[in-house]
Amino acid sequence: MRIKRISINNYRNLDGICINFHPINNFIVGENNLGKSNLLDLFNILYNFNSFREEDFANIDEPIRIEMTLSLFETEKGLFNDLFDPEESDNINIIAVQDTVDSIIIFKHLETDTIISNSLIKCVNYINYNSLRLPNTELNFDRNRGVGKFLGHLISKYLDSQETSDIDFIKTEELDGLLDYINRNLIKIKSFNDFSIHANLDKDIKNLLSKVVVLADSNNFDLKDVGSGIQFLSMITLTIFEKILNMNKTRLEKSVMQNEDGENCIPIILGLDEPEIHLHPHMQRSLIKNLIRIIENKDSNFSDLLNTVFDIDNVMGQIIATTHSPNILTNDYKKIIRFYEGSGHKLNVKSGIDIRMEAEIEKHLLAQFAYIKEAFFARSVIIVEGDSEFSSIPIFAEKLEIDFDYLGISIIKASGANSVIPIKDLLESFGIKSIGIIDQDKYKESYRAIDNIYHTLGKDFEEDIVNTLIDKGKIEVLREIVCEYDVMGSERTLEENALNKRIKKYNLDIPDVMCPYKIADAEINDKDMAKLIYLTWLDINKTIILGRIIGYSLEKEDIPTVYIDAIKKAKELLENVE
Repeated sequence: MRIKRISINNYRNLDGICINFHPINNFIVGENNLGKSNLLDLFNILYNFNSFREEDFANIDEPIRIEMTLSLFETEKGLFNDLFDPEESDNINIIAVQDTVDSIIIFKHLETDTIISNSLIKCVNYINYNSLRLPNTELNFDRNRGVGKFLGHLISKYLDSQETSDIDFIKTEELDGLLDYINRNLIKIKSFNDFSIHANLDKDIKNLLSKVVVLADSNNFDLKDVGSGIQFLSMITLTIFEKILNMNKTRLEKSVMQNEDGENCIPIILGLDEPEIHLHPHMQRSLIKNLIRIIENKDSNFSDLLNTVFDIDNVMGQIIATTHSPNILTNDYKKIIRFYEGSGHKLNVKSGIDIRMEAEIEKHLLAQFAYIKEAFFARSVIIVEGDSEFSSIPIFAEKLEIDFDYLGISIIKASGANSVIPIKDLLESFGIKSIGIIDQDKYKESYRAIDNIYHTLGKDFEEDIVNTLIDKGKIEVLREIVCEYDVMGSERTLEENALNKRIKKYNLDIPDVMCPYKIADAEINDKDMAKLIYLTWLDINKTIILGRIIGYSLEKEDIPTVYIDAIKKAKELLENVE
């Protein structure tokens, strides 16, 4: 069973919320203290406990009522007999109700009010993982808790499969000498002598072996002594085996079902609360990719281990993860669920699975998605076309005393004017307030009907910078920018072909040049020629580094008005949230 949809009433701060889920993996994003972890706690209660606690009731005088649509795998369709959605036979609609603090959760079929056994709901094995777990207390073969219980189980599994005795593992003659030495000394203590307390060999060979075997890294360092990132990475997958091991025989038998190929399958839902904590960005990406492979049964090594230890061939799975990291997001907005605060401080939730866009636009957005992930963690976003604006605008904001990080404002690069509007539409579908800045030569009349779309005064960012500085008589600032970026400085030569190309591009009212020019040839008494030279150089050298140099080189009063207006608007949009 996968969770397809949930509607929540009277549970913590999620009262009145309805969420649709992607069938494979879901990333819940949003600011702190909005209820993302509360959602995972809700699933943990429904699938692993019998009742809600008093603090779970938003209103203690009202029942908690949860409506869920579950999507059934083919092997699960017989579980609920004929209790299925009349319009979609692959789904079942279930109500979970707890009337009072002292009662328990009752599950019913939505359409018929038929009581559904809790044990059937618990056939879905919800695995609750959070980053507050302590790997040092679990990643040991001798710890009968957490994933350590599964590690110890591997020793038991081996011993059960071998015809071995204690003598195969122990040099008893050596131990006899050790025990004799210890006891000759301990007997001198009165209480030991009076009660015949003595050192002896543990009769349970598993206990002995679990203390001898340890986990180590490639350098043979004990895992408890290596970085916490590796420890947490090791734990997350082991929690799946821990969950199965902890199931009693009856529940395990109900949970495991055979598919049409005779394979034993078990449904699991991984609820991961910030699994990226302690992990390097590459590890974050690797982790989520591997977990997706596991629930899609594409990790043959995992499947082999599952079969070896539990005689289970496949998992039928779904992932629901809260995250504050863009690195862990896969390149598909449909798998994002965003929590955000709307008007009147009301919690809003938007699911990517609900967003519909034209096929060509969606294809374009998916191609761009890797570059705009950070925007899903922002409160407002400025979308620009190119590298220079991308790197200079945050510096312009600093000079305007507007702190993007403090306010939760992000800037993202659309890599072309045609991407600005689709990206803006996508972000606003998720409730993210967005502003677009488009070069004037790409600006369309239809854009005037769209809120918060700005265009440059000149053809592009470079022309706005050059025009502003030359009109203010600050050509020396342009020269300083060139000298800081270009090792040739003002001696840099621009060929006539490059210059003539910019005459056409920027519609400059000057004749074609017939020879190369150096930057040093840009004189203040010939503004047109100065403009051509600096426009040509800037247009050739568009980079993120150059954008930063421009940002730091301009004084506050030299920032072109379009960027001032856009930056202030990004802040204003946040201030207008009630």
